[in-house]
Amino acid sequence: MTPLWTPDGPDLVVEADNAHVLPLLPDQAFQVVYLDPPFNTGRRQSRTPLRTTRSASGHRIGFAGRSYDVVKGATTSYDDDFADYWAFLEPRLEQARRLLAPTGTLYLHLDYREVHYAKVLLDALFGRDHFLNEIVWAYDYGARTKRRWPAKHDTILVYVKDPARYHFDAEAVDREPYLAPGLVTPEKAARGKLPTDVWWHTIVSPTGREKTGYPTQKPLGILRRIVAASSRPGDWVLDFFAGSGTTGAAAAELGRRFVCVDSNPDAIAVMRRRFADAGVPAAFVTPGPEAAPASAAPDEARAERARHVAHLRRAVEVSRTSRAHGNTPFGALLVGPDGGVLLEQENIEITERVCTGHAEATLAARASQLYDKEFLWRCTLYTTAEPCAMCSGAIYWANIGRVVYAMTERRLLELTGVHEQNPTFDLPCRTVFGAGQKAIEVLGPFGEVEDEAATVHEGYW
Repeated sequence: MTPLWTPDGPDLVVEADNAHVLPLLPDQAFQVVYLDPPFNTGRRQSRTPLRTTRSASGHRIGFAGRSYDVVKGATTSYDDDFADYWAFLEPRLEQARRLLAPTGTLYLHLDYREVHYAKVLLDALFGRDHFLNEIVWAYDYGARTKRRWPAKHDTILVYVKDPARYHFDAEAVDREPYLAPGLVTPEKAARGKLPTDVWWHTIVSPTGREKTGYPTQKPLGILRRIVAASSRPGDWVLDFFAGSGTTGAAAAELGRRFVCVDSNPDAIAVMRRRFADAGVPAAFVTPGPEAAPASAAPDEARAERARHVAHLRRAVEVSRTSRAHGNTPFGALLVGPDGGVLLEQENIEITERVCTGHAEATLAARASQLYDKEFLWRCTLYTTAEPCAMCSGAIYWANIGRVVYAMTERRLLELTGVHEQNPTFDLPCRTVFGAGQKAIEVLGPFGEVEDEAATVHEGYW
C-alpha cells in the first residue's frame, strides 16, 4: 500500500472527508495546524460572484451614465448545519493534536456561536497550560442589526503542543502602524508595532483581486501572520477544512510546505485555479482504498529516509572537522546515483581566505570539474544547514539535481544572530530554486538530525 503523504513529497491537496484522511497522516508531522471549520450557523453557505460588462442595452447604470449587464457566475456552497456539532468536531481536534509536531501550534478559528465550548474542550484535550492566546479578528463590513451590538469579529484559539518548546517568532510577523505615532520616536513610527491579540483586518473584498469566489474565504494577511509566527521555512502546515486554500497560499508564499484537505468539489476547483495562477506546483489526489495509514508505510520508504539521515549525520561529522580546522562549522557531501559518497567538503572560508568558501558552494565547484552535468543531475548534495542564496546558485549552475539538508536557514539565523563572520540570510533555498528553470528536488529539514547539526554551532558564534 502507498502512503498518502510523506515529508519528502510535494505540497498536497486532498479531496476527501478529513475523517478518512487524518488517520493516514503520521504522528507529529505538522508544525502548524490551522482549522476554520464550519461555524454551525444552521444554514447553507453560498456565494455567487457577479461581474459587469459594458453593454448599450444594460440595465445597470454606472459612472458617467454608462450602462452595464450583470453576469452571474457559478454558485459555490457548503452545508453549515450539524445536529451535534461537537460530535463532529471533537474527534477531528483529537487528530489535530496527534498530528502536531512537538514545537507545533494549533489555530482554531470560530465565531461566537461555538467558541466558548471549544475553549473548554481544548483545555481538556491539550491541558489548560497549553493555551497560548485568544486572538480576536475584528472587521467592519456587512449588515448591522439594530436589535443588539452587531457581531463584527471572529475568535481564533491558539494552543501549543508543548508549552516549553513551542516555536514563536515575533520578528517574522508583519507590523502595524501606531495609533498615536506622535508619541513614539520617528524610527519606531516608521517600523510600526508588533500586533497584539486583537487583529484589525478587513475581510476579503467582494470586488478585490484576492477574492476566489468561495464563501467564507479568509484573508491572506491573517493566514500569513499565523504561518510566519509559528513555523519556519520548510516546515509543514496542515489545514483540513481548506476551503479556498488560503492556508496553502500563505504557506507557499512564505516558503513552507502544506497539506490542504477538503471534501467539497467547489473548494477543490477553487484551489486548482488559485494554485495554478500562483505557480504553486501542488499535487491533487483523491485517496482510494489502497491508501495506507502512515504506520503502514512501505519498508523502502523508511529505508530511504534512513539513508538520508545517515548521510546527514556524516555531514555533521564533516562540520565538526571544519570547526576543528578553524573554519565555521558547516559540512556537505555529494552522493552519487548508487548511494555512494563521491565527495566531502568542509567550509574553507577562513583558512583559505575565500569569501565564497562555503561548504556547498565549494563542493559544487569541485563536482563541476570532476563530473558532467548529466551525471550531477542524478546526484544528491547533503548539507548540515539549508544552502544560502549563494550556495543555492552554485548548486543550480552545477546542475546537482537534489538537495537534502538537516536544519533550516531560519534555525541557523537563530544560532548565529547578527554576526560579522556569517550574516545569515533569511531566504529559503526553495524560493531561490523556484525562481529558476530547473526542477531541483529539495528535502528538509530532517528533525532526526536538526538538533545534532545545531549542537556543533554551540559556543562558536
